[in-house]
Amino acid sequence: MKLVQKRFYGSVLGLAMLLLGASLACAQMPAFLLLEKPGTSKRYRYYAGDELIFLLEGEKKFHRGIISGIGDSVLVINGSTPVSIKEIAAIRDESKVRTVRGLAITALSTIPVWFFLSFTQNLFNTGRRPLIDPEVYTYSGIATGLALPGFLYKGRRYRLERRWRLLIIRH
Repeated sequence: MKLVQKRFYGSVLGLAMLLLGASLACAQMPAFLLLEKPGTSKRYRYYAGDELIFLLEGEKKFHRGIISGIGDSVLVINGSTPVSIKEIAAIRDESKVRTVRGLAITALSTIPVWFFLSFTQNLFNTGRRPLIDPEVYTYSGIATGLALPGFLYKGRRYRLERRWRLLIIRH
């Protein structure tokens, strides 16, 4: 065989294997719940086994549960409770709450360090009075002002009647 024919058959074989692999990968994808904002690239996927925090139409309290199964238009929550996706009014995402609260705790934990460093610096090295510098009070006020909203943060809420939509995707 000529070298050109070998390259041609090799590239055809490689393309066929790529197409076969892609079709097998798509065939084995499980169904998932898609929360998307149309016209943008913002999309969130929820698979069976993920935690979902949702608000039903006409209620004021969010429900929390694990997605057990995903049907055509119904989610099974906590193994036995069917919920239609048309009944869901909002979804709350608490994935960043731990990070925000961790940053707030870090900001608050720096305050005693500033007081300690100012106190020891003025007591042992400089001998200045007062032992706590006035800047420390300013810095601690700023850190407290930045940290308090972090403790009040409950996560992002996506309201479905406005710009977001909820879809079940099956392959």
